[in-house]
Parts: sequence; C-alpha cells; structure tokens
Amino acid sequence: MEEKKICLLSEEDIDAKVTDFMNELDIEETQILLEGYSIDCLHLDKEYVQDIKERVALKVGMNKSTEKDIAIEKDRSIYEEVQGKRKELKDSRGKGSKKKNARWKVYAASAAVILVCLFAWKNSDSIVHAFSKMFGLIPGVGIVEDNQDILYQLKQCESVETDQGILKVLSAVATKDCITVNFSFERKNCTEEQFMLEKEEEWERIKKEDKLVEPNIYLMVDNEKYKMSGGSSAGGLTSYFSATFELEEKNIHPSKVYTLQYEDFDITADFQLVTLDQYNSLDQIGATGIHNNISLTAISSIASNQLQVNVYPINHSEYNLISFYNEYEMEYFGKKLTLKTENGNKDYTLPGSYGSDLNAAYTFDISDGSKEFLLHIPFVVVESNEEEKITLPIPKEGEVVEINKEIAFKNGSVMIESVEKIVSEQENEYGHLKVNLKYKNPNENQQLVGVKLTRRKSEGWFEEFDEQGRIKAINYMLEKSDNGALKLYVVHPRYVFMDEYNLTLD
Repeated sequence: MEEKKICLLSEEDIDAKVTDFMNELDIEETQILLEGYSIDCLHLDKEYVQDIKERVALKVGMNKSTEKDIAIEKDRSIYEEVQGKRKELKDSRGKGSKKKNARWKVYAASAAVILVCLFAWKNSDSIVHAFSKMFGLIPGVGIVEDNQDILYQLKQCESVETDQGILKVLSAVATKDCITVNFSFERKNCTEEQFMLEKEEEWERIKKEDKLVEPNIYLMVDNEKYKMSGGSSAGGLTSYFSATFELEEKNIHPSKVYTLQYEDFDITADFQLVTLDQYNSLDQIGATGIHNNISLTAISSIASNQLQVNVYPINHSEYNLISFYNEYEMEYFGKKLTLKTENGNKDYTLPGSYGSDLNAAYTFDISDGSKEFLLHIPFVVVESNEEEKITLPIPKEGEVVEINKEIAFKNGSVMIESVEKIVSEQENEYGHLKVNLKYKNPNENQQLVGVKLTRRKSEGWFEEFDEQGRIKAINYMLEKSDNGALKLYVVHPRYVFMDEYNLTLD
C-alpha cells in the first residue's frame, strides 16, 4: 500500500500564518526567537524549507534585485518573552550596513516562519509521520495504525440469553495467531446479597488454598477447543471480561464461525470476524483534534434521545496518556468534559463498564431536541516515567516538621512543604506520615498536579486533593522498621495539558 503524506497545514493556512507573523516581525524579536536554532538543523523536508523561504521572501518583497535597497526603519528597545524567559534588550545597536541587515532579515524571517509552521505541527516529526498512515477502527476498543499486526475485528455484537444470564460479545480483535474477545455476562436469578455471599466464600477459600480459580472460558472453531490463555474481569452481577486465546494461524479468518463458551454458566455465543475498516486519515473516522502529539477522535450515535460519544486517542507524545486510556471521569481546575448544544451545556454519564478496559461511551441526554453538538474536552492528563529519591524525617506523633524541599522534574517541580506523623485507631499502631505538597509550573499550559510515593514493596497510602483537583497531601503508611527516616521514590509526575479540544459531532 502506498504511503500517503498528510500535511496538517493547508497552503492557505501557511499563507495566513506568514502574513500575520510578518506584520509583527521585528529583527530583535526574531533574533531572540531564533536563539539556538538554525535552519539547517530543523527537521523539515528540503522542499518544505525552500517553499517557505520563497513564500517569506515574497511576503516581505525581497529578492536578489531589491535586497541592497532595503533599509531597516525600526530603531528602538523592546522586551520580548521567549520560551518562558524575559530578556531585556539594551538600547544599543551596531550600525552595520543596510545590506547586511537586509540579508539577516530574509534569513530570520524565513527561519521564524519555519518555526511557526513547526509549532503548528507540534514540533515533531513523529506526529506528521504517524498521521501519514492508514487507520483501522475497532469499535469499543480503539483506533489502530497500519504498522500494528491486528488483522480482523468483530463483525457485529452478539447476545445470547438463558435462564442463567445474558452473554454479550462486545468486541474482538485478531492477529495471525491470537484472538482477544471482550464480553459481558449479566447474572439472572441472583440478588446482590447472594452475589456478595459467593464472593465472601470465594475469598475464604483463596485464603485457605492460596490459589485463584480461573473461570472456565473457551473458544471453539472447526471442532477445536482452546482454553483462555490470559484475561481479566471486573464488575458485579454484570461482569465484563477480556479473554485472550492463542490459536493456530489456519483457524483465524473471516470465513470461520467462533463459539465463545462460558462453561461455569453453561452459555455460548457465536461470532465472526471481518477485516479492519481502513481510512486515509482520522477525520474520515470522526471529528479529530491534535495537541501536544496527542490526537482525540470522537464518534457519536443517537438512540432514544441519548447521544453516545466514544473518544479514541492516539498518543505519540513522550508521556503516558491517562485520559481515555485509564481514566474517563476527571475534573481539574473546575473543568470537565461537556457537550455544548444550541440549548446549553450538558453533563455526561458513564456506563458501569468504564473500568473494565473497554472504551467507555459518554452519554448525554438530548431529549430537549438539541441538534447541534460540540464535544468540549478542556484538557488531557498524562504521566511521565520520571522519578527522584528522597529521604523524609519521621517526627514524633502530632509533630509537624517543615521541609520546603523542591524536587524538579523536566516540566515542573513538586514542593514538599512539611511532614507530620499521625496515628489513628483505624490504622495499625505505626500510623502514617502525612506529606504536604505544592507545585511550581513554569508553563501555564502544562500543570503538574500530582506525584506518587513508593518504596517498591508492599505499601499503602491515601491522598487528599485541593479545590483544583491537585494532590495536596499524601498519607503514607508506616511500618515497624520505619525509625527516624523514610526513604522513598517520588514517581510518575502527573501533568494536565490545558489545550482544549473542540470536536463538532455529526
């Protein structure tokens, strides 16, 4: 398949950015902007660089025949903030030749606009490269790129009901030798009390035998039976399962009929696979926005005056994406995901399955007849793999020790203000160490809002949050061996990217 190149800026976009930028361009400002940069070091295709140079030269009316006639008219001192640092330019300038200044202006303007375009592309080759690929959509799971080895997806959801319960096949993905099936099972003729009693009995058995009993889940195809090789589950009377089966390559094909067997409840469901739908760009799948090398694509549907929206992320940033991968229900700085309509903003509800590794659908009530929908996503949450070591004193019970220690990460700092030892009747006799935190953020658009503390063994803690959703205190459980000091790792700094995604839904 021929790879298609997708440019995130149209020709009109570039022209508009060049025009706007050149209207305000000043040599001193550009010199600061370009400090540490060189056109030769910028990672753009040569034809892009040359094209932008020519566009800029045209915009400022400069070419070989007119260059020597250009004079620099501005002669003043300015202040400019670049990359979060303010620099003062002294009111002094060398009186170099007009020809030299003119040549510099061509160079500076060209490079400046290249930087503008790079910023619009998120200053990364990876996102441009990623968006030049074909995509496949797996409903209920996510968007896959064509470099992944997923070949097939579920043809359609299947549901079977017996006296025992209701089995629903929700999604399936297949590689050449493996099928992962996501399904739900709703118990019938069982109350919450009975279910909890079963769980208590199971827990007592586990404590005695020190052994988990896996559910009896199998996959049948062409009279061959495969036992689940791995999986997970969550839920209560309605449970959600993700089961993986390793098959022979000959047994994975859209022509096959598969039978999912949940033998513990004597129920089966048949399903088939189809080839992944392929698209040239994410916009063909649904409304898409891109910030910080993270794209979000929204797909919506309407049934019974309810609008359901699935948000599918693709993450090419340096961070681990938390939003829409691990957590769906989040609020920071008084903001949260909302649906904007001509009749006002609407809050969402989430299904009970959103903690089951299935892509959660946000549901909005549109019984008021709303017809225009804008999904407003005010931020995304990420975590980095950075970590630092720290040793904290353990004071006497009830005593507060001021620390005021700053731990610097790449894009923010956490301040450990103080620690306090607290012992309560609800805890063990050793109590816990309350660690009070504050944050420093050099970039308002990237807010550090939390960290984790760990000693990388059996441990416990609970957190306290401020009105902005940031972790303001971590209460870390102490052990008998903790005398005088506690050595910890400060890990997984959590950031909130404040760029807004506004996705118009069809």
